[in-house]
Amino acid sequence: MEALDFLRQKEISTVESLDAYLDETSAQAVSIREEIRPMEKRAKEIDRLLFHIGNFEANKPVHAKYTAIRWTKPQSVAAPVAIPLPSQLPGKIP
Repeated sequence: MEALDFLRQKEISTVESLDAYLDETSAQAVSIREEIRPMEKRAKEIDRLLFHIGNFEANKPVHAKYTAIRWTKPQSVAAPVAIPLPSQLPGKIP
């Protein structure tokens, strides 16, 4: 009964009028979908920004501690390690 009530409300009495109504409704749906796409893209960008803001806030104390470290003198640089050649190794190489 609901289907018949719907058809009466929309004044759809023939298959052709039903096809026309469906075509019109489909066109509206496509139009609305095209309007929504940029909004969805922006919402994803905002979600990503909120994610990064959360990370920033969570790591802010760690960063503050890291920047508070002040070296009083330059740190020593590790001396390069010499890798011996096979001919310099003791014993025979199989």
